[in-house]
Amino acid sequence: MNRNRNDIYQSNGNIEPLDLLVVQIKSDLNNNYVQIGWNSLFYATASSYLDGKILSFILLPNNQIYIRIHGGRFLTVDDDGDFTIDFTNNQPSIFKLDRIDNMKYAILAQNGKYIGIGDDGRLIANVDNKSEETAFKFRIVNYY
Repeated sequence: MNRNRNDIYQSNGNIEPLDLLVVQIKSDLNNNYVQIGWNSLFYATASSYLDGKILSFILLPNNQIYIRIHGGRFLTVDDDGDFTIDFTNNQPSIFKLDRIDNMKYAILAQNGKYIGIGDDGRLIANVDNKSEETAFKFRIVNYY
């Protein structure tokens, strides 16, 4: 795979088999990058990648991943479906990336729901089926 590309797409639709991928997440629905709010929840409200949060994807088999703040804590989905920081340090949540189209992926949470964007831009796992509404792109971060 060409490392200068800003996606994780391969011709077979699978994630590149690396141990770690450093990325920023961008919502295809509102064209904004994901950032962390004052309340430890994540929002797709950053118009520039300069304001987007840098995350690490720890790649597992079958397009499953752990997500963590790069150099920090793991992320999880709480009981309300909010995409947030795991302050409990329990077993990290496993997410699954489902390819939607070319360079777009849906993120399936452990609660069986896809992560979508709420009216306030908040990321919340409450969507039953992957669709353009749940589509995200990943910008590879080469230098951090």
